[in-house]
Amino acid sequence: MSVKDGIPSRMATVVQISDPHLFASRDGGLHGVATWPRFERALHEIQRRWPHAERLIITGDIAHDEVRDTYALLREVLGPWAQRTRVIPGNHDHRTDLQAVFQGQHCGPDGAWMGFEDHLGTWQLMKVSSPLFKPSTDTLTACLFL
Repeated sequence: MSVKDGIPSRMATVVQISDPHLFASRDGGLHGVATWPRFERALHEIQRRWPHAERLIITGDIAHDEVRDTYALLREVLGPWAQRTRVIPGNHDHRTDLQAVFQGQHCGPDGAWMGFEDHLGTWQLMKVSSPLFKPSTDTLTACLFL
């Protein structure tokens, strides 16, 4: 996407896939559903319909089995799309392993949160995990600004 005089030539395209519940084994399933074939069909449809999408955001639960091999297989399946992909973990995700595979995503020292800040032309995308919010105030803690 090009920007001229602060105005993008076209609107940024951001596509999201949510809750794939993947496993390290392609045969893994949840409630009788093989999750990898469904995820790959959705990914191929996205790649067909929006081949020039600037970002693919995959939100958790990404790995149902919470193992690093699942995230590594996901990165491999994404192929060249891995560079434009951002991940947001869910409660079944192991944040430290996810961050290790998807370098560049921010992760706290204890793996308790992940976030990203991304610029697409005049757009700014920010992902902040809910542990950054103080329940009593709904304000962000300073770690957002690392």
